[in-house]
Amino acid sequence: MTSRERILLTLKHKEPDRVPIDLGGMRSSGIHAIAYNKLKRYLNCEDKSVKIFDLGQQLAVVDDEIRKRVTSDVVELKRLDGGFGTRINSWKQIDLFLDGGDAGDEYTYSPPLNDEIIVSRLDNISIQDVGPSEAILKVSGKMILPVGLKSDRKSRAEKMIECSIESEVKLFSEVQRIEFKIKFDNRVCDHRLQVGFPTTIKIDQVYAEGHFDVVK
Repeated sequence: MTSRERILLTLKHKEPDRVPIDLGGMRSSGIHAIAYNKLKRYLNCEDKSVKIFDLGQQLAVVDDEIRKRVTSDVVELKRLDGGFGTRINSWKQIDLFLDGGDAGDEYTYSPPLNDEIIVSRLDNISIQDVGPSEAILKVSGKMILPVGLKSDRKSRAEKMIECSIESEVKLFSEVQRIEFKIKFDNRVCDHRLQVGFPTTIKIDQVYAEGHFDVVK
């Protein structure tokens, strides 16, 4: 029996092959972002990221993988308005952390000859506060980074160490702005940590401000 047949039979007050299951098929049967994040961790999913389609209730989008694993019979047709001025059809991968080596000094950035870039996304989600004018979301995680550079300073060290990182995201209902606060437990040396944000701007060159000059 298909999910559609199971639901239609149930609506006719007839007994299907099993009880229909609905996870996230509508807002009333939705799952909170924190609970969904814990569910993905429990099921040992490779992708532990969470997308939220209702910022007010902090409801998570249920991925097809999870829907299949819990044998859910319902798929929601979502409205595009996610609240706080957001549109769920324009999600972007933000708060992406990139860490590379730095063989320069306190004034000049100089990547090592054989650099290794480590990319990390935070996947531990918690809600700090939700009010009528703003909502605060805290996302945390850990980065496993080389302790420094090798003695020749041409590549990163093989020994790794764990560094915790936390990002606080604040959304406003009446202001087209998102605020980020980053806390990083820096336990390594000779590296540069960057935060990546996508834009629609296409450029051929960039000017970067340094301590004493502007580099093209």
